[in-house]
Amino acid sequence: MFEFKPRKIKSHTSNRKYDGTYHRSNFFSIGGYREIKWMIVMEIECDIPAMKKQGYENADIVRECVTFLNKAPEKKKYARKEPQPKYGNLELYDFSFRREVSGEIIQLLLLTDQKKNKFLRGKGKNKVKSRRRWATKKK
Repeated sequence: MFEFKPRKIKSHTSNRKYDGTYHRSNFFSIGGYREIKWMIVMEIECDIPAMKKQGYENADIVRECVTFLNKAPEKKKYARKEPQPKYGNLELYDFSFRREVSGEIIQLLLLTDQKKNKFLRGKGKNKVKSRRRWATKKK
């Protein structure tokens, strides 16, 4: 099993580092966007050349990455509740591969069901309401 590490994103206001960030663009073609689903952006570091040597295609690498990120941590010894996935339930929307000096990086656009997450920078916005027009008064 290969290991996928989210690349840390530095906050603008503090020295805290996050695993990803909430996307601020509108994806209204997605059903339930900004109501029950929010878009996040993550950059993942992994050993892509080693995976390609074993016969993995790009889509297979990304699928493995999303299943790795969706895996919940192990239950602690005396815990009552089942642990939840770290970033919520993730669905793949889009991906791209980028070459950098440190190696290849996977950039993921993912849908999550959590509006706010302590591992992600920012928070998901609510759905945009239609603007109310003021009616003109008749005399």
